Amino acid sequence: MTGDLATATADYQQVYDLRTRVLGADNPDTLRALGAPASCRADADDHEGAAADYQRLLDARTRVLGSEHEETLRTRGDLIYQQSRSIPDQQRTLG
Repeated sequence: MTGDLATATADYQQVYDLRTRVLGADNPDTLRALGAPASCRADADDHEGAAADYQRLLDARTRVLGSEHEETLRTRGDLIYQQSRSIPDQQRTLG
């Protein structure tokens, strides 16, 4: 991770932790804050870390919003993409 993205990820994680404490884990602002560290990790090519964050976000959005809500479905797509990016190159080749 580059210095700027690492710092941003840590800062976003602090925002998420604070919102969880103050607003509660199921608050919409708290859920949105959970997506920010995931996005930073993805930008830094930390696809496994991003996938873990998106999985947490997907679990929370499914619980709070339901499995068919637009934000839940978008998060599911983000998770699938990050999971596909974390597959080692040798596993991607067929042959």
